[in-house]
Amino acid sequence: CDLKDFKGPISLLESIKSAFPLSIYVHILIEVVSPRLRMALMQWQPTRDPVPVHKWVFPWLDILPESSLKNLFGIVRNKLSNALRAWQPKDSSALVLVKPWKGVWENGDMWDFLARSIIPKLRSLCAKHVVVNPKAENPTPFRALVKWHRVVPDHAMVSILLTEFFPKWFQALAAWLQSPGTQSKFEEVARWYKGWKQLFPDELLKHRVVMEQMRKALDLMNAAVSKRPLDGILQSLAQDFPRMQAILQMEAAKAGEGVSRRTPDAAAQRLRKAAAVAASGAGVSFREALEKIAAKTGVDFMPNPKKGRREGCPVY
Repeated sequence: CDLKDFKGPISLLESIKSAFPLSIYVHILIEVVSPRLRMALMQWQPTRDPVPVHKWVFPWLDILPESSLKNLFGIVRNKLSNALRAWQPKDSSALVLVKPWKGVWENGDMWDFLARSIIPKLRSLCAKHVVVNPKAENPTPFRALVKWHRVVPDHAMVSILLTEFFPKWFQALAAWLQSPGTQSKFEEVARWYKGWKQLFPDELLKHRVVMEQMRKALDLMNAAVSKRPLDGILQSLAQDFPRMQAILQMEAAKAGEGVSRRTPDAAAQRLRKAAAVAASGAGVSFREALEKIAAKTGVDFMPNPKKGRREGCPVY
């Protein structure tokens, strides 16, 4: 019989269970049922089968012995890993196949599978396709990334964000805050910040490391509004990277899972570069640049009431 059509075989087994000694019934499960399921899984093609594999494997979870299930689960993981070699994370179909197995596979097996087949591609997605550009942003890749937060452990997801997303996010934020503009610019920045924040699932927003990054972004915005330098805040972000990584590694160790030991040097370097730009004055408004030059040369720099205003702005 076709074990994918599981209702008939399961009903048959339940009807004969009481007619046999337990040892014989278990023997039937191990020597008759399990090999047929194994054969069905070997013929299963993850990218072509319209029915997700868990739909016809899960009904057997409460029937087959644990040893048989472990063998079957190993086949599923290997088949999925092979199928995911050509997968691109923008395609959410893989999540449909993988998500149901969380809590079914043992934690170590699930972590090994994710670390091998999912997390490297999510990291690449964030590094190469998540673009932070206030003038032309596409949130689709970021949404595809954070969709995995219910499957990928928080420490691994936050590690990706810490090294691949937040540095370029802070760099874009600092550049915008230092660009020429009126008071309305800060209102636009605030809306941009809230827009990005809304893309984060609540579980990730509550993570200690993410909360600290969001708080630093507010510090940058407040400093810009009050015309205080930004370089110190950016430098503190770069200096905090090892501490943030240590927090994530402790979480991973507590869960019995690994975490990327990818060096934060590249990410921290991006923040140090942004801090250097801020300290040098690059990116400040034209008026601010003139104010600095006037101060150095002893020239008064103030509005000239006799010349009135042009385009709503005072003439200096």
